[in-house]
Amino acid sequence: MALAEGRHADLDPRRIEPGAAGARRARVPRTALSHSHEPTREERPRRTHSASETGPDADGWYEILDDPQPFAYTSADTGTSISGAMGIKERLRIKEGDNDSCVWQGERSGSLKRGDWNCTVYSAFRLTSSPDAFFIEETLRALDGEKVIFERSNKASVPRDSM
Repeated sequence: MALAEGRHADLDPRRIEPGAAGARRARVPRTALSHSHEPTREERPRRTHSASETGPDADGWYEILDDPQPFAYTSADTGTSISGAMGIKERLRIKEGDNDSCVWQGERSGSLKRGDWNCTVYSAFRLTSSPDAFFIEETLRALDGEKVIFERSNKASVPRDSM
């Protein structure tokens, strides 16, 4: 295997010469990817969800709601408050006997706060369909305090011609 010279060169996938005999993708140690502070057991958020399933109701609708438990903790090293949820808040709905009634939507947000610094990132999606296409709506928003500093939304359709 052809690797660059130097300590731990075999751990950096960018240093493997492409096409070299026996070349393989090197594994990067987890410590090289993580932050300098690992949260303590008490700081780590716990993955809990309050999912519920209902249906059919009187109109034939089935629904699944998944609302992950919110978390908040403060990093002992930096004093940064970190909050959000351990997953995506999701809603799936479909009407019995009507495949094109299905709606899948979700959202997630997370915040970092320290001193006068307060940023939040919010993302959301909604997927629906018709007999001819799937429709997706996406939103990404970044806030500095209450002020929106970035927002992008997109709507697209994907034909079902290959299904």
